[in-house]
Amino acid sequence: MQRVRTLASLALLACTQPMLSRDDTVVVRDPPRPASALVAASIAESPTPALLRARTVLHLGDSTVGFLGGLQKSLDRRFSERHVHFYSRSWTSASLVSVDDSHDLDEALSRFDPDLVIFNLGMNNVSWTRPEVLMSHVPGIVKRLTANGRSCVWVGPPSWKEDRGVLVPLLAKSVAPCLFFDSRDLELERQTDDIHPTDVGGEIWGEAVWRFLETDGHTEETFLP
Repeated sequence: MQRVRTLASLALLACTQPMLSRDDTVVVRDPPRPASALVAASIAESPTPALLRARTVLHLGDSTVGFLGGLQKSLDRRFSERHVHFYSRSWTSASLVSVDDSHDLDEALSRFDPDLVIFNLGMNNVSWTRPEVLMSHVPGIVKRLTANGRSCVWVGPPSWKEDRGVLVPLLAKSVAPCLFFDSRDLELERQTDDIHPTDVGGEIWGEAVWRFLETDGHTEETFLP
C-alpha cells in the first residue's frame, strides 16, 4: 500500500511541476504547428543554396520554356512557394542566332533586373549539321546573361527525334560562367507535336532542374559523354 501511495504522489508531482532538463532549465513545449507552418520553418531554417537566394528569377528562352505551362509552370510554383518573384518570357522559334541578334534579351533583363536567369535555348538548333559554327554566338549571349554578377543556369534541350547529338556537348563546354543543365536523359511526356513537354512532362523537368538548383549545380548526375 505504501508503494502505491508513493507512486501516486510522484504522479501528482509530475502533473504540477514544470518539466526540467538535466541542467535544471525549464522546458517549454510549443503547441503543435500545422504542416504548412512546419514546411515554412524548414525552408527558413535550412541553409539556402546560393542559387536559391535569388529574390527575382527570370526564365527566358525558346518555346520549351513553356509559356504558361510545362517547365515554366513547374518552376513558377516552386519559386512562388519560397516567396521569390518569378517571371518568364518565351520566344517562338528562337535560336542561338536570333537571340544573339535581337534586343529582346536585353529588354527582358533590363525590365525585370533578375538575380538569377534560367535560360532555355538550343532546341531549334539540335538538327544543324555543323553546330560548331553556332558557338560564336554563345559568348555574347552569356556576357549579357551574367552582367553585373548575375547568376545563370543554361538549360539544355531535351532530346527529340531530330537531335543529332552534337549541339549539347558543345554548349556545355561554352556557356561558362553560366552553369549548364543537361536535359537529354529525361523522359518527358510530350504534346502532340512530339517536341514540347506537357504539364506532366514539365513537372518532371522542373523537379530535375530544381534538384540541380538545390545543389548549386554540384549534382552527381552526369548526362554528358
